Amino acid sequence: MVPSSPHRELAIQRDRHGRLSNTGPDVDALRRAVNVEIDRLGLDDFGVKHIHETGPVDTLLLRRARGVAFELGAPDAQLTGPLRPWLQILVRAPRRIQAGDHHTGARAATRMRARQTRRVEIHDPARVLARRILEHRRIGFYPNSTGNDRDRMVEIVNRGVCWCPHTRQWVDPPTPPLASMIAAGDATPTLVTAYTGGHHMDNSRHYVAKAWDASIYRGDTHARERAVADKGGKRNGETDHEHYDFWAL
Repeated sequence: MVPSSPHRELAIQRDRHGRLSNTGPDVDALRRAVNVEIDRLGLDDFGVKHIHETGPVDTLLLRRARGVAFELGAPDAQLTGPLRPWLQILVRAPRRIQAGDHHTGARAATRMRARQTRRVEIHDPARVLARRILEHRRIGFYPNSTGNDRDRMVEIVNRGVCWCPHTRQWVDPPTPPLASMIAAGDATPTLVTAYTGGHHMDNSRHYVAKAWDASIYRGDTHARERAVADKGGKRNGETDHEHYDFWAL
């Protein structure tokens, strides 16, 4: 007898909330329904962060995805919080990896995300710059109060726009701030601590992608200031971090 689990019950029960139409006892049918919803929302990955930050994924979808992962062999202990990368791949394409192989699953998730990014045919300058930022070996991202703004670069590459967690709106990113990040990374190792993410003053230019922050503890501050200034950015007077604004935009 298969042991009882709340995740198993979610996997086999029919949906009474009307979000997805095909949620019968067949886990393959449920997996297909979950994937249809994920595709409809245009998500490359999903988890708790999207419920709080980007809005499109509701708790019910995440619970269904956990139910599918459980049915496909994932242990209960790994079904809390955001779905881990190997579980996301398991839900999306369960035949690609073995359910118990966590390391293979993580590598498969990384490879699949890279392939998804490479498949995008890029012509938009902002998307080109965002990809260069993601590939730059001297540019890193540090988590802030709303997550990690590396995700914003992924969104720009994939969609041409990025999410602002504070305003809960999509932002059309101007190119000078993105170009300045690359210039900063070329000049000195740079750790980006905030782009459109984080909490700032009301009407902050972070919220419209016209400012970004860097850590004062990574690289040469003066070299970074000069590089950003060449791209139209100006540092303000804050001393615990470097805030670069683009007032001409």
